[in-house]
Amino acid sequence: MTRWHLSARSSLLLLVPLLAAVAAVALSGQPAARAAQPETTQPQTTQPEANQPEATQPQIGEPAQTEQETEAAEEESELGARLYQRDCVFCHGADGRGTSRGQSLTEVGPAEAHYSITTGRMPIQAAGEERRRREVQYNAEEVDALIAHMRRFLAFEPEIPEVNIEEGKLSEGGEVFLAECAACHQWSGVGGALLGREAPTVLESTPTQIAEAIRAGPPGMPGYGEEVIDEEQLNSVVKYVLHLRDPQDRGGNGLWHLGPFAEGLISWVVGIGVLILAVLWIGERGTGEPVSEPPASEEAGAAS
Repeated sequence: MTRWHLSARSSLLLLVPLLAAVAAVALSGQPAARAAQPETTQPQTTQPEANQPEATQPQIGEPAQTEQETEAAEEESELGARLYQRDCVFCHGADGRGTSRGQSLTEVGPAEAHYSITTGRMPIQAAGEERRRREVQYNAEEVDALIAHMRRFLAFEPEIPEVNIEEGKLSEGGEVFLAECAACHQWSGVGGALLGREAPTVLESTPTQIAEAIRAGPPGMPGYGEEVIDEEQLNSVVKYVLHLRDPQDRGGNGLWHLGPFAEGLISWVVGIGVLILAVLWIGERGTGEPVSEPPASEEAGAAS
């Protein structure tokens, strides 16, 4: 091996410790330089936890829920749970799945539940009792609280409809009512007797109850979805039913709106009665002298 190669190797061996010393000095001086720089405070942002309630994380543009609103929601929840426990759980069960005394509510939508409660058909006093219109047992606040609690196990549809009578058309509502409803509820909406049951009057229902009955179909009545009666027709039917409460009888006396049978019967009774009285009155008119028989001679002369 030549002398040049030995000197080169020696130089490399001396260079390695030198480079290591330079690197150590550079690393040890970096924290000092950082310490010399003034610290700048960055605003810290807290990330919401994944399990944090949505009420405490208002979206952009939405007002935060106030303490009063939170307390009101808690009170409503407690009220609804207390009413359901008192009046409904005996027949429908704590989870709404029903018992041997009452049907399951998991297949009942909010519209039917609201209709049954606001018309007094529910709750009933005993299992098997007829579901008919009675005095409502709750005020508006209690009804809202009870429905809010029952939504935990109620079906999603049909939802409680929003009725806008101003968008309805009276003529269209009359056509739909005569085609779909008059067969049971009569053309005047007063109801009537059917085979084994009775169709109730619709004149006592509120606009919301009319729409709920159409959408949900209470027991014994079919429900009509939007594919059969759309929103515009629904508003029209409600408007027509409200019109039936005080219709304009342009043809004269409405005769209690019982239909053609009552009109024909009254026509016969009144008409025939007037004719009989007229005949009796005409027959009693005269001078008041009895009609005398002709003499016998006149009868013989007339015979010859």
